[in-house]
Amino acid sequence: MKRHNDAARDLWAQIFERVAADLNATLHEPDEGSEAAQRELTAKALKEAGWSETEIARRNEVERFHGKLESVNSPGIGLGLGDALING
Repeated sequence: MKRHNDAARDLWAQIFERVAADLNATLHEPDEGSEAAQRELTAKALKEAGWSETEIARRNEVERFHGKLESVNSPGIGLGLGDALING
């Protein structure tokens, strides 16, 4: 049994190491500075695409609301997904 546990730990370590190195990874450690910069870039792109300030503000509010729904016990995983995975 110990060999299976060691092999599983090694496998998960490899998986997380590879995912963490991927720029498109779904696992992340939130960073307020880079998230704020990303919001600014997104707002600029939306403005250039013809969105009004009101539309951009509304979109930002929706994004903040969805962020509040994330589980604090599983960073980066929304409650809906966590419930689906747990409750099948």
